[in-house]
Amino acid sequence: MKTPTPLSDGLSIFCNQMRYKEKMKLEAIAEIAKIDHSTVSYHLRMYGKKSKKIEFKEFEKDFRMQDFINQYSKFRTAKSTAQRVLTVSVINTNTGQKTK
Repeated sequence: MKTPTPLSDGLSIFCNQMRYKEKMKLEAIAEIAKIDHSTVSYHLRMYGKKSKKIEFKEFEKDFRMQDFINQYSKFRTAKSTAQRVLTVSVINTNTGQKTK
């Protein structure tokens, strides 16, 4: 499930604020957002690119951290419940028996 654009832009703003205003390390931001540290790095780069656009500046001006956290938390919860468990069957070539 791909992150919707408003949440993706919000995540870029969130990562930027945590990194440069709160002086947090990538790993700490990743732990809070429940994402990989490379995703934090990606959103920091995207923030740099997006921050030059007028629409993004307007979005950032109206950005409310607590609202974003609430919406993003709901999205992450929905995303984790939507994931399905994949069962893989393997056939042992020595015995020909099928196992899961």
